[in-house]
Amino acid sequence: MAAVRKLFPYKQLTPLVISRSQAIIAFPTSSPNDYSCAWIFSSHVHTSHTLATVHSSSMLIHFKDGTFIPVKLSYYSLEKKLARAAVIRNYCLESPVVLA
Repeated sequence: MAAVRKLFPYKQLTPLVISRSQAIIAFPTSSPNDYSCAWIFSSHVHTSHTLATVHSSSMLIHFKDGTFIPVKLSYYSLEKKLARAAVIRNYCLESPVVLA
């Protein structure tokens, strides 16, 4: 996470680069210190829908394999996390890996 924080202005809830060469990025749904925190692999996310009947700040994250999980995030927060992960993924795909 330190490398991501050095390159991007994401100081909290920073996405994690699992594999730069394969552009595998995960982001936390809450503070990693929170027991209920889930790490979502952005490339597996298909779409999201608001769970208005449960609570206005809850979302269902749908995955490409047809499964889904409920998370306590607003639509805006989820979209922001996905956008951050996309920025980092694009950086990984477009920037060559330099071996020291």
